[in-house]
Amino acid sequence: MFEGLRRCDDGYARWCGLSITDRHGRAQHLQQKGDLRRLVRSFDCGPFFGRTAIGFLAELPNQATCVECHWDKAATAVIIGNMSAPSSSRLRLECLGHTFRSNSSAELTCALLGHYCKRHESVKTAIDAMLAELSGKFALIVLHEREPGTLYCLHHGEPLAIGIGIGEHGVSARAESLLQITDRFVWLEEHDTARIRADAFQVWDASGEEVKRDIVNYVPGLGRSNSNGSHSPCL
Repeated sequence: MFEGLRRCDDGYARWCGLSITDRHGRAQHLQQKGDLRRLVRSFDCGPFFGRTAIGFLAELPNQATCVECHWDKAATAVIIGNMSAPSSSRLRLECLGHTFRSNSSAELTCALLGHYCKRHESVKTAIDAMLAELSGKFALIVLHEREPGTLYCLHHGEPLAIGIGIGEHGVSARAESLLQITDRFVWLEEHDTARIRADAFQVWDASGEEVKRDIVNYVPGLGRSNSNGSHSPCL
């Protein structure tokens, strides 16, 4: 994880963080203001346990592609890009008793996901329902306690690549951040949703049909990247 973040780090990240879950879905979180070295030092003070993690580098606020992260008791959400939801979504959740601590899209995403997870048994079904309220150009990565060891990711305008390793998979907006585990990748297509575990992954297209995407080998300089070249999470 840290090696992947180092590959993305140019020393200008404003925030960096890490969420780790164990096999029971229990999560531990770290967030540091400043460079990646502070996060590594905090992690070394541990202890931290788990095999599924999300790491992120949040960029300077004047860059075109932003990164947001939020976690609550049940979920962690990372957003790359610019995602929005109608004000009615926030108002509805507030009427149901939810208290927001910020105006961030990532916090709203966690709240919406929690709302729909109460109505649906499957996290995938809850995410599909939540998507009807989201708009913009973004990529979304979600880790939820209901499915330990599983990452969900969505491609809506911002690129995402799944790294296919041996006994471990990962997902990132920059393929080079996963080269420590693999040089084989699946690039998600527009409006794809993927479920990723250590030894397997599934992809659904915009219609909800399960699909197979081509596995390609990494070629330096030819991978897809964010339109402004900004750094994004490695997972």
